[in-house]
Amino acid sequence: MLQSAIVVEASSDVAAARAKLTELERELALSKSVGDLQFQIDGLASQGFELEQKLSASEQAKAAVRSAQAAFDAAPSPESLGLGPDIVTRWRSYPQLVARRDEALAKLGSERAPEEEAPIARKIEPLWTDQPLPDWRRGGTAGAGRRRRRVRHRSLHRVAGHSRLRLCGPGRLAMG
Repeated sequence: MLQSAIVVEASSDVAAARAKLTELERELALSKSVGDLQFQIDGLASQGFELEQKLSASEQAKAAVRSAQAAFDAAPSPESLGLGPDIVTRWRSYPQLVARRDEALAKLGSERAPEEEAPIARKIEPLWTDQPLPDWRRGGTAGAGRRRRRVRHRSLHRVAGHSRLRLCGPGRLAMG
């Protein structure tokens, strides 16, 4: 047997013992209901705390939305920057335009590749040539370092033949 067990003696008044037992059972039921109510109150208090945290988070989100709206309102519009009203649609189509340009450049590069492999050598005639002037003092032989310029291009003949323009060097014309 248990050593800590309390030995209860039989009561001489059975009716009083039954009344006390009924009162103790009622007190036990009340304490159980109070415990259950306390548990529910604790649950409601934690839910209230969670709701307060969510409310403060929503207030912070509302403040962030208000500040973002103020920044948006303060930002310059495309028209104030001198851009057209269709700048957004043009910006969205930019990647497609770049892709088309790159394709066209690649096609152009592939078309030019055979020409670059075999370059054609051409002799380009100069626009004028230096020819020796006849030296009349020496019997019509070439002068010592003196030369006249012979213009080979018709448009330069027209320019050089103008009464106020003269050809004074490679690519240079002078008034006079």
